[in-house]
Amino acid sequence: MPIDAEYGLPDMSNIAGSFAVGYVSDIQREILIQIDHYEKRLLNPTIQQVTEEREVITLKFILTGNIDLTGGSVEVIKEFSMFLRINSAGQVRVELAHGL
Repeated sequence: MPIDAEYGLPDMSNIAGSFAVGYVSDIQREILIQIDHYEKRLLNPTIQQVTEEREVITLKFILTGNIDLTGGSVEVIKEFSMFLRINSAGQVRVELAHGL
């Protein structure tokens, strides 16, 4: 039973074999909607699919943008990048994207 229809990403537990371009762009759009709704510190986020031949049953994305770390009277805005990995069971793993 959902607590809030607007909370979280759609069920992605059956994504194996469904990597059609339209489906991937839907996932990208849903991720950006959630970021816009719940994480106001992320400014100008963009998300791009990353392809790797060695992990064909995992969707991979790079999320980039700026993050507002302003505290008190000092404005601090930094660039950031993260990898998002969604496996065939719909589990999402987030990790820092080093070197970008």
